[in-house]
Order: sequence, then C-alpha cells, then structure tokens
Amino acid sequence: MKVAIDYICEHEMPQPWATCTDCMMKPFDARPEGPRPPPAPPKAKTRARGSNAMPESTDDRMPKLSGDKDLSYAVHSFDEHRSGPGNDWLLASGGFPAQLRTGGWLYLRSGGFLGPRVRVRGIGFRDERVEHTSDKAGVFEDRGPGPTIEVDPDTWEDFSADLGDLASKQRTGYRYLISDTSGGVHHLMATEPMPEGVEIDRPVINKA
Repeated sequence: MKVAIDYICEHEMPQPWATCTDCMMKPFDARPEGPRPPPAPPKAKTRARGSNAMPESTDDRMPKLSGDKDLSYAVHSFDEHRSGPGNDWLLASGGFPAQLRTGGWLYLRSGGFLGPRVRVRGIGFRDERVEHTSDKAGVFEDRGPGPTIEVDPDTWEDFSADLGDLASKQRTGYRYLISDTSGGVHHLMATEPMPEGVEIDRPVINKA
C-alpha cells in the first residue's frame, strides 16, 4: 500500500508502512490504513484535428491551402464585397476549400455571371464576421467568431463572364475553375484534372 509521504505508523516508521516489520506481522485486517495520496487530476482530453480542419479559435492552427484551382463564390451582389469595409475576407461558409490554391483567384458569382475577382491569401479566423450584404436596410448580421477565406484587398479587379448553361448549376456553394494567362476561365469539377494545353495564370501573391 502506498500512503502519503507524511504518514508515520505507531512504531514511528515512515511510509510506506510495509517497511515496518511490526505492522507487517499484524493480521491483514489489523494492519494500519494510512492516508492515501490524492488522485491525480484527469488529463485534459485533446481532440485530434486533421490537417484540413477549419479553425475554431484564433489559437488553432490555420489549415494551408494545397489545391491547384481557383474558386467562384456565390454572393447576393458584387459591390459590397469589393468596396465595403470587409473587402479583405469572405465567410468560409462551404467549409475547407480543398481544391483552392494559395494566391489563386476568387471570383464573385451572382445572377448567372462571374464578377470581380481577388487574390486569395489563405484561411483565417475572425472574432467578428459582419455580413457584407443584408435583406434589411442598414441592418447587417454578425455571424460571430468563425473561419474565413482571407483575400488581398489590393488585388480586386474587374471581371465579367456569362455562365450560360452553367448558371442553373452554380447558384450556391464553391465552384472550382482554372484561370489562364489570356483571361479566360475553365470550369472544373473538384476532382477533374487540369486541362491540357492551357497556360495557367500563376502570379506570386504578397501574404503579408
């Protein structure tokens, strides 16, 4: 039996009492019961996080974008996202964009068109996420703490492309595409390979 370090039996033997011959010679039920040490505190449970797990606080590791494609992002209107006070982020409402590349283009998408585009910096986390647009005049909802797609506000530029037959299939969610050096876009499903013979736009972005 292991007892607290300050326990001394009646024969003035320090713990453990098993070192005291007199105590050991007593019948089992007559042996002294010294105070037991307090139980060790339970270990904090840690939840395993995958490399693509979206952050739940500013202390979490931010997942790295490792894809090779650009992204179109559904919005209600273009101007508020491009020119408003929150033009350096968007809600990561579709979860982790697995096929998106760091430094790739993010195109706003609305009404069957691709609109203004901006360079992607990566995944972030913000304590306040006030929506860029609202159904109520002057009332903008704060979505609270959560993950974001961070963009470089200095890289916004005009763009316009009619989605045509794809418009009905691209009303919501993330949609992946490839931008070429001539300004064209090539729409791809998430798992589709890169098109052959296309010179892909690969600019370097400032992550600062």
